[in-house]
Amino acid sequence: MARTAMDRGNALHLYITRHGKAQPESPTGRDEDRPLRKRGERQAHHLAEIFAALDRPPTLVMTSPLKRAIDTAQIILASLDCECRVEPILGLGHTASDVVEVLEVISRAADHRSIVLVGHNPQLETLVGVLTSGPTGEPIRLRTGECAVVEISTPENPVGTGLLHGLWRDGRDDERISP
Repeated sequence: MARTAMDRGNALHLYITRHGKAQPESPTGRDEDRPLRKRGERQAHHLAEIFAALDRPPTLVMTSPLKRAIDTAQIILASLDCECRVEPILGLGHTASDVVEVLEVISRAADHRSIVLVGHNPQLETLVGVLTSGPTGEPIRLRTGECAVVEISTPENPVGTGLLHGLWRDGRDDERISP
């Protein structure tokens, strides 16, 4: 019997998620302290519902240390029974190759085969391009509150081995949803 791409046992399923829509300012005036807008909260709740309904829900959420990413991750975590790690490498100013290094470490952890990454552009857009097309891969546009669903068939060497299954976003933009 043929198996679908998303149910191969040793594949790494990545849900590369850009944080929800954030306030333009923070009470402290610092960019890293900007909270989610109501729209961003709705976006995160929508993704949380999708993650919770998966046959193989995520077992790990890795998030940037910035408030808007942590807020997004916390909403997602409320619907899942999984581990969460705050990863500074997912913050602003890090490159996609920095994240690939983190993924190589994570891929060796056999108990995590379904992972949500919550972070920022341009890092995440570049990461999706690198994972799916190699080092010179074109970035894939990720809007706020959007999730790129990527399957890595060879987790020990993720660059260029990813298959983009679709982009998930709230129902206002159905043409970008591919469950």
